[in-house]
Amino acid sequence: MRTLVATLLLLPALALARPVASGRVVDGLTGAPIPDATVSLIGTLHHGATDAAGRFAFRGAEGFEWVAIDAEGYGARETRLGVDARLWPLHVDDAEVEAWFEARDRPAMDSDDLGDPDLTDAARAWIAAARGLPGAEPPPTVGRFKVGELTPPATIRIYRRGPENNSCQGRVDVIPLEEYVRGVVPHEWIPSWHQESLNAGAVAARGYGWGWILRGGKYDCADLDDTTRSQVYRDDRDARGDAAVENTRGQGIHRDGEFLASEYSAENGDPTDFGVAEPLCSGRARNGHGRGMCQWGTQRWATQRDQNYVWMVEHYFPGATVSSPEAPRPNLTLRQALARVDPQPCADPAGTYDCADFVPDGRSAGLFDLYVGQRVDLTVEIANEGAAPAPANTTLAVTLPAGLLALDATEAPGAVGGADPVTIEVGPIGPGERRSVRLTLRGAGYSVPTGQPARVRSWVRRAGDIYDKPTWDAAPAVNEGQTFNGGDLRTQAELDVFDPAGWTFEGGDAALVEGWRGVRDVSALTVDGGALRVAGAGAAPTLDGPWAPLDADAYGAVEVALDPARRARLYWRAAGEDFADARSAEVVDGRAEVAGAPGWRGPLQQLRLAIDGAGETRIDAIRLVAAAPPLVPDADVPPAPANDAGPPPAPIDDLGAPFQPPPVDARVPSPARDAGPGGAFDDAFVPRAPGANSRATGVSSDGGCDTSGDGPAPLWLMLLLIAPATRRRR
Repeated sequence: MRTLVATLLLLPALALARPVASGRVVDGLTGAPIPDATVSLIGTLHHGATDAAGRFAFRGAEGFEWVAIDAEGYGARETRLGVDARLWPLHVDDAEVEAWFEARDRPAMDSDDLGDPDLTDAARAWIAAARGLPGAEPPPTVGRFKVGELTPPATIRIYRRGPENNSCQGRVDVIPLEEYVRGVVPHEWIPSWHQESLNAGAVAARGYGWGWILRGGKYDCADLDDTTRSQVYRDDRDARGDAAVENTRGQGIHRDGEFLASEYSAENGDPTDFGVAEPLCSGRARNGHGRGMCQWGTQRWATQRDQNYVWMVEHYFPGATVSSPEAPRPNLTLRQALARVDPQPCADPAGTYDCADFVPDGRSAGLFDLYVGQRVDLTVEIANEGAAPAPANTTLAVTLPAGLLALDATEAPGAVGGADPVTIEVGPIGPGERRSVRLTLRGAGYSVPTGQPARVRSWVRRAGDIYDKPTWDAAPAVNEGQTFNGGDLRTQAELDVFDPAGWTFEGGDAALVEGWRGVRDVSALTVDGGALRVAGAGAAPTLDGPWAPLDADAYGAVEVALDPARRARLYWRAAGEDFADARSAEVVDGRAEVAGAPGWRGPLQQLRLAIDGAGETRIDAIRLVAAAPPLVPDADVPPAPANDAGPPPAPIDDLGAPFQPPPVDARVPSPARDAGPGGAFDDAFVPRAPGANSRATGVSSDGGCDTSGDGPAPLWLMLLLIAPATRRRR
C-alpha cells in the first residue's frame, strides 16, 4: 500500500477560480531569496517548494491561510499567506548580527510623533514625560498598576498600519495576547540566539504590550500598532520564538506591589538609564533610550555567564520580580494522510505520486484521485505538543461530502457512525502523545460535474473547557491557548472521484480533460461548454483515455457523443496488451457496439478513440452502456422441432439486406504500424507499468493475457447455432 502523506504540485499558473497559496521566502538576515524551501498549507494536504526567486505558488484551500516553511540551515517558520516569510539562519556569528542591527537602525520604542491625532491624551503625556521633555509629567494613574492586575489580559488590540491604512479608521486586529507575543519575539529578538535570551525577550515583549493595555491603550482605536513606533508584530512565527512564549506563558514583572511595564533596546550604556551596572553591553546606548533590558546583554549573560531569563529580568529591572508562569496547557495539532486500499495503476507513476494523482489535469492536479467503488484510508492524527494532558473528553469529528464519499469501515474505537459528522472520542492525550484514527472511505459518486473536489473535513469538536468548536465552518466558541492553524483546529482533505465508465467533461475547467490525452494528430485538448474540444492537427486525431478498472463483461456498447458528421473508431486493451485493429469497433451514429467483439471480455485497462478527419471535433460525453441481460427461453412457448436440418438463414439488417460486419476503415491508422508525432505509433503511447510498481499495486503488466485477437463468436451467430436445440421434436 502506498501512502500519500501530502499531495500538491508547484504550478506556474493556476486557474483563477480556485484558491492559490502563494508567497515569498527570504533570509531574515540578508533579505536574499531562499530556493527549495518546503512550504505546506497547514491543515491540508497541499504543499510546494520555492523557486530560485524564493517564490511559491500551489493549490490553496478556502479557510486555510497559514503555511509551515522549512529550509535546510534555517529555523522552522509559520507564516500567514500574504506575508513574506523571513527565515533566520540557525547559526549566525556576532559580527553578522551587529551589521544587521546597524542596518536596521531601529528608533526608540514609543517613537510616535506627539502630534499624531490617533494618540490618546494620556499616552501623549506619558511619552513626553518618558522623553524628559520640559514640564512633561505623566498622569498620576499611568504606569502604576496594582498587583491584582498581574493576571494577564486575554487579548490585545493591534492597529495594522499600511500604505492605505494610516489612521484609526483602518484595520484593527483583536488577538490573544500570547499570540501577539509569538508574532513579536522573532522580529524584535534574534531567533538564533540562546533560548534563555529568547525567553527574556518574550517576558519583555509581553510586559510592554501588557503595560499599554493597562494604561488604556496608546491609540484611540488600539493598544499598540505593529511598527517600530511600538513593537514590530507580523503574522510570521518562529519555532524557537514559540518555545520562548510557551516557556514564559503569562509571566509579567512586578515591583513594590505594582505591575511594571517593560522596555528594552539593542544595547544600553554602562550603567543603564535605570542605574544598572552592565559590563556585558558595549557601554553605549543603541536603538534609542538605553532603558530597561539590553538585548545584546541577554545573549551574552546566557552564553558567557550561564544565566537564565528570570535572573536577567530581575537584573535589568532592579527590585523587580518575575511573576509565576501560568499553569501548563495542552497544545493540540492535527495531521492527516491518505492511502489507497484498492490498487490503481496508471501510465505515469513517477509523475503522479505513484498514481495517487492519476488525473493531473486542471483543478484536479495535485489531488488524490479514485474511481467510484474504490476505497481509500483516511488517517487523522491528533497530537498533544503541550506540557499538560488533553482532557478525557477530547473529541474528533469528520464530515463527508454527501453522495461522493461514503464511510466503508472504521478503525476508530468509540466512533459513532451512521450520521454526519462521524464523531470519535480520542482523549485523554498525554504531553508528547499522539492518537490516530483511520476511516476507510469508498467512492460513491462522480465528483467532476459538481465543479468541486470531494472534501473530507476533520476538526476537534471539543477538549474539556479549553476548546469547543460545534461545526467545521464555525469559529471556535472556546479556545484557551490552542495555536494550530491560527487556533482553528481543523483539517481538510480534497479528493476527486471519477467514473470508470463515463466522462462528461462538465467540471467547468478548461484544463480538466479527465485524463484523456492526444497521442496522434492532436494539437490541443480543452473543455468548453461541457464538452471536450479536440483540435485536430492531421487526418486521424487520436486520443487515449485514462487507465480505468473496466469490466468489459458488464457493458455491451460505448456511446461517443461527438459531432454527427464525424466518423470514429474505438479501440480497447487489457493490461499488458497493445492497441490493435483486431480489438476495435466503428462508432456508428454515436455508438460502438462492443458486445461479443474480439478482446471485449474480462478486465480492461484503457480505451482509445481515433477520429476520421482533420479540424476541430466536439465530444459531449463518452459512456459505457450496460450489456443486455442474457436471453432466457420463454416457458410458455413450445420448443421448435429439432429435425429441421439445413443452414440457418442469413440475418437481415434494418434495411432488408443481408448483414455484413462493418469493415475496418482503411483510413484509420493501425496503432501498431503508423508513425505518430514522435516516431512509431506503438507502445510508447501506452506505457506499461514497470515490474516493481506492478508488485506494489497488485496488477500484472506482462504475461497471462490473450493477445491473439480471438474472442467469442458474435451474439447473432451464437443465437442461430443454439436455435435448433430449442425446436420441438415431431
